[in-house]
Amino acid sequence: MERCRQEMLALLKQYDLAGAVCLVNEDEWGYAYHLPATFNAIVEDPTVPLGFRIRAKSADLGHDRAHALTVGAAHVICSLKDFGQQTQVWMSDLLRLLRRAGVQVTHRPFNGQKLPRLTSRPPR
Repeated sequence: MERCRQEMLALLKQYDLAGAVCLVNEDEWGYAYHLPATFNAIVEDPTVPLGFRIRAKSADLGHDRAHALTVGAAHVICSLKDFGQQTQVWMSDLLRLLRRAGVQVTHRPFNGQKLPRLTSRPPR
């Protein structure tokens, strides 16, 4: 699974794409994001909880380029948010169909752990 995840992330980088990857097999699942691309202001930053930051200073890049990168970042963020919402709706519909068919579904998302947020501070 990990090898496949890494290969998919490498493809996103190779084709200058931002995106999310979710992989599922019968025993496990995993996900990852590749958000930096040449058309947006999202950069990797290991000092923040999820490893991403938005950086586009007009003083460094010029107003037009900084604005274009910021607009690109908004496009990526909104697109992935929409993808997540659509996925949640469709999977909820499929779970409803399973339950109607008599399948008992018990699921503890993320093994009951709280999800990290970009605004979370790492423990000291």
